[in-house]
This record gives sequence, structure tokens and C-alpha cells, in this order.
Amino acid sequence: MDVMVQEAAQAGDDTVVLRPTMIYGYGGSEQLPMMLRASLRDGVSRYLGRGLNRYGNVYLDDLADAYLLALEHAPAGSVYNLATDECDFRRIAEAIAKLFGFGGAVSATEEEFAQALGPLPAAGLGSNSRVDSTRARTELGWAPQGPPLLDELVHGSYRRIWGPKGITVTPGQSTA
Repeated sequence: MDVMVQEAAQAGDDTVVLRPTMIYGYGGSEQLPMMLRASLRDGVSRYLGRGLNRYGNVYLDDLADAYLLALEHAPAGSVYNLATDECDFRRIAEAIAKLFGFGGAVSATEEEFAQALGPLPAAGLGSNSRVDSTRARTELGWAPQGPPLLDELVHGSYRRIWGPKGITVTPGQSTA
């Protein structure tokens, strides 16, 4: 897809590729709600193996700022990776466990992780997703200001939206 966008730029179209990492904020994203739902459903927050795999992340408002800056300043055909920080998955799982009041996160085997999240999401979340956003910062003047991922999970919008509301979750209990 990136190549098609760059080829379009060579043909005269004003195109830019933006590659955000794990997007978070306002209680949503693609990956985090999947992990949150699995944790609520099972009464446990999991990470794969030792949980040392690292994932870049970007706050939603900072991503929006990058899009605006790219519209205003990016040369056609440019490619930008977007991450404000990165975090290992064990710390993300621990923050989810803290959010839900679990005793802590637990290590899972590949099979357990895939069973909890599904094979494809588990493969993606069990790997590293590290990017360098220096180019976006220097060429576009991108200066992310959003809260760090773990703070947002434990104290921010995820606490307001996903946090305890007088519901007690027991492992194996359905939350539907």
C-alpha cells in the first residue's frame, strides 16, 4: 500500500504515508479494547512469555496533529512513522490489571495468549512494533504532548470508560 501511495505521488498526486503505532486515548483504539475485553471476560490480564516485547504508541490527539502537519508541510510521497513512546507488553498488561483491580498480570504461553485474543491479534501483540519518528518530528515539527500510555490506562480515559463501576469480575464469569 505504501508503494502505491508513493507511486501516486510520482504521478503527480499529493500523497503522504503516515504509519501510526498503537493508537490510544479516549478509552479506545484497536488493540487496547481487545485486551481490555479479554481481561474483563477472563478476570486476568495477560502478556506473552516474559512480556519484554516492545510496542510503540501514539496518543490520538498527537496523531491528529501529525495528520494536520502532514497536510500543511509534507512533500508528496513522504513517509512518516508516528510514535510518541514505546512500552513493553508486560507493563501494559500490568496497567490493565491495575485498572481492573486484579492482583497483577500473568505470563501466558503462545497457545494461551492466542486463545484469549485470537491467533492473528496474539501474533501481532506478541511481537515487537518499534518505529523511529524522528523524521516526523524534524521535517513536520511534530511535537507530541499527550499523556503517556500507562498514565492514560490507569488514571485517564480508560479508567473513566472501562474502570470499575461497582461490578465484580470473577475469572470465567461472562461480562456480556
